Amino acid sequence: MKSRKAPGSDEVTADILKGGAGEPVIKWLHEMFTNMWENERVVKAWGSATRIRLYKNKGNKKLCDNYRDISLLSVTSKIFSRIILNRIQNPINEQLLEIQSGFSIEQIND
Repeated sequence: MKSRKAPGSDEVTADILKGGAGEPVIKWLHEMFTNMWENERVVKAWGSATRIRLYKNKGNKKLCDNYRDISLLSVTSKIFSRIILNRIQNPINEQLLEIQSGFSIEQIND
């Protein structure tokens, strides 16, 4: 997770999780993720993003083309997604035939 980024709807930043939050936050995340895994349900708010329009610092501010959209996603949902990806990545890679792995990470790094 990159630091100094805007938080999503949960208002939790990567800085909070990386920084001084420590053991209580890790325990809270573990309990929450375990509960979601066992109940096969995720936090409903994680399915949405907050969209913000940012000025590109060029051109007329009154023109929409001079803005770009960014989506603010929940940091905790990103962490949970990464955990799930890490759990399924190895079994998937083991089952793929060599001919099917043209776009796998291992092929790209070679």
